[in-house]
Amino acid sequence: MNEHFVMPIRVVSELNKAGHEHWAKTANRRKQHRFMGKVMTDALIAPKWSGQSITVTFTRLMGKGERKFDDDNLASSMKAIRDGVADGLETNDNDPRVTWKYEQVKDMMCGVRVTFTDTEEEDDG
Repeated sequence: MNEHFVMPIRVVSELNKAGHEHWAKTANRRKQHRFMGKVMTDALIAPKWSGQSITVTFTRLMGKGERKFDDDNLASSMKAIRDGVADGLETNDNDPRVTWKYEQVKDMMCGVRVTFTDTEEEDDG
């Protein structure tokens, strides 16, 4: 399996936002991100996943003028999406069959690309 989808959302540095944003706004954003991750995974990926080991890569697409996140900020900014993807796969986010990776690249648009790759395919090359 080598599938992906793009979520047209802007992720924010959760660690840097702490204390600067009302808790309800943060909770609402996380709820939306989790829901979107679950719905997209339910529809596009779950029917094709047979329980084999996979790698899920979250790539933050940085639009014009956006700055790179530190590694710890990058992972925390996508935690709700990761939880939603795990919900869509009907597994926990600590399932040993799933490896989680995080990247960020400059792009024309803002969003998050979620890529699913068989671990065996990744090892082969």
